[in-house]
Amino acid sequence: MRFLKTGAVLSAAVMLLCSCSQKEGSAEGIAAAYDAANFEKGFADCISAYFEAVQNKDFIAYKQTVYAPYAEVYGNYLESKGKTLEASFSSMADQFNEDGYESWDFTEIQLNYHPNEDVDDFFDTWVEIGVFDEQFAEDCKAEAIAIRDVEFTLFALYKGDKAAVPVVQGGEMIMIQTEKGYFLFG
Repeated sequence: MRFLKTGAVLSAAVMLLCSCSQKEGSAEGIAAAYDAANFEKGFADCISAYFEAVQNKDFIAYKQTVYAPYAEVYGNYLESKGKTLEASFSSMADQFNEDGYESWDFTEIQLNYHPNEDVDDFFDTWVEIGVFDEQFAEDCKAEAIAIRDVEFTLFALYKGDKAAVPVVQGGEMIMIQTEKGYFLFG
């Protein structure tokens, strides 16, 4: 059985899809499944692009999905710990490698807004652990058109298998919409 990832950044129940759900993506990309009446396409497109970057181990594409001010302060925090943002990204991408399989592809991501959404908890936690300060949190909130807590289930197909399996269940990602577009903190 494949592994199942959970955690603060990667933590959502499997989204039940009804006839009003929307699936987007191509045979080459990750299909995003979500209720189009209750979930913004911009957030879905961003998180799909994020996981495509992870799958392809494309750091440049990854940085295009991440909120730039966050990438800067998180990168500075990592450097203070002797690490880099690129190394952190590479490590995250490698977590999906599975013994005995040459390769894998993400096939689908099911999306919904977290039912207990409270983005202040995210900012409070990251201020508390010293990644950024309260001024940074206030600046993010001031620039935001919307900040959303997105829950997701991510599926991957491992080479040689016939069916995709959930590799992240109960995932959680904080996302922001600004005048420049949709981005995530991750």
